Amino acid sequence: MLSPINAKHGIRFSGDVGKLIENLQNNWLVSVPETNPSIISVFRERDRKPYRRLLPWSGEFAGKYITGAYYIYKITRDERLCRVILDFSDQLIECQDSDGYLGCFKKESRMTGKNSYDEPGTWDAWNHYHIMYGLYLWFTETKNEKYLEAVEKTASMFLGTFYNGKKRLKDIGSTETNLAALHIFAVLYGQTGKKEYLDFALEIAKDVESEEGGGYISCMDSGNEFYQCRKPRWESLHVIMGIDALGRVTGEEKYRDVAEKIVYSILRTDVHNTGGFSTREQAVGTPFDNGAVELCCVIAFNALAAEVYRRKPATALADFLEISYYNAVMGSYSPSGRWSAYNTPMDGEKVANYNEIGFQSRAGSPDLNCCSANSGRGLGQLSEWAFLTDNEKLYINFYDPCSFETEDGTKISIGGDYPHGSAVTVSAECITPVTLMLHIPEWSKNTFINGEKVTGGEYFAYPCSAGVNNIKIEFDFSLRFELGHGDYEGKRCVFSGPVLFGCDLSENDLDLDSLPCVTDGDFEGVLPEYCPKSRKILLRLKNGLILSDFYRLGSSGSRYRTWI
Repeated sequence: MLSPINAKHGIRFSGDVGKLIENLQNNWLVSVPETNPSIISVFRERDRKPYRRLLPWSGEFAGKYITGAYYIYKITRDERLCRVILDFSDQLIECQDSDGYLGCFKKESRMTGKNSYDEPGTWDAWNHYHIMYGLYLWFTETKNEKYLEAVEKTASMFLGTFYNGKKRLKDIGSTETNLAALHIFAVLYGQTGKKEYLDFALEIAKDVESEEGGGYISCMDSGNEFYQCRKPRWESLHVIMGIDALGRVTGEEKYRDVAEKIVYSILRTDVHNTGGFSTREQAVGTPFDNGAVELCCVIAFNALAAEVYRRKPATALADFLEISYYNAVMGSYSPSGRWSAYNTPMDGEKVANYNEIGFQSRAGSPDLNCCSANSGRGLGQLSEWAFLTDNEKLYINFYDPCSFETEDGTKISIGGDYPHGSAVTVSAECITPVTLMLHIPEWSKNTFINGEKVTGGEYFAYPCSAGVNNIKIEFDFSLRFELGHGDYEGKRCVFSGPVLFGCDLSENDLDLDSLPCVTDGDFEGVLPEYCPKSRKILLRLKNGLILSDFYRLGSSGSRYRTWI
């Protein structure tokens, strides 16, 4: 299985990717505890009257926040971010009750799935899962046992509450969320080897296949698509990560391949041209429905796809992750990093999540909601698939200009103007020989490495000797088109390299609802043009229409179209 590289001093991205990550870190992540203090106070005050009116998922915000910050930290290695998150995590642990409870609900509601009659239910197990997973990640980074001890203390609370003659986890309802605890228990078993964690995970797996659960194992075994499962919502992808982790730690066939089948099923049926998964927060069986494409859904699917990729590397998954990152992921954020969108549709507008799903705001947390809390993970997950190793070879899946040094002292520098320029240089300074596995996207039909044509949709193994090795790659940035179906019959969208383009009103003086028809001749000889002032990548068509890259498309609030 491939592992993300551990870059000694972080990964230094010098282009728009690096700027957006830096802005998100500085303008959002480090400020959250101060600007949205109820992210922690809901835990401190959970048993004080009058009780707060909480969302079923209010407790997830803290966990998603520290999880996303972990992935960003893996890229930036920023000391200030680390201090903020470790201080926040310490405060969170201080809120843990003696029985291990680390949620935000009053005693009589804990782990029941119910709150008082005039309030919504609770996703208590789901909330704990995100907190446990976040604390576990910081344990792996810091090696500070107090974080693992807090996770295990909460795990003991689960063990004392469910199964072995007591109620089952499915009994508290909302199984597409609450059964996600399967993931952390499988991970804990892999970390500690404690059989009680494996036994608990296996009981949750039984609940997954029960009538109340999603039945994902049996659904995939029957040859169905994911959208045909009983619960094809996005939250269940975390349950499926649990099935995948259970397959890794047990080696059992019935668990091992479920996630892979689901990932490829979703790629066939439910990934939009932006690389974004979900329509109205679930799989529906078509990518041509312009229903809401939620950022949390995109993040969860990409996390699952990255897990499957690392276990079974395939260029098709690397292609998807790259296209999704440059479009669905980056396109969901304001370039300022200050806010992200809940919904980033194929056609429409990008609205800040705290405006579109403002019902989640509470006193003391005006900016907090499921997507804002999760936003760090969206950008930070790049650390999970861009540069990987199997301890012998170094996989390069991402060509944005950057530099980093691996633990064994190999120094990698990537230059060029990717993703708007087709020429890339890779410099590898090695202490000992290493083989670089260079990802050649399937869309690059005519790729040349040091002047030699190579095959797209494969990895090119480049042996590097000790010393400095310089590699020149020329990708094929010929424009390519995808045809629409269903609601987009008779329309098409256009890509250059990994970037999707569209039309908005900031670059065009026209009526967006009456766009002129575009012919092949309008694209003849057109190449991507980077504009340093606006930082946009543009396609200037022969008919006068100007198309912009999806990341910047609609970033000023303009409405936009990607299907033309």
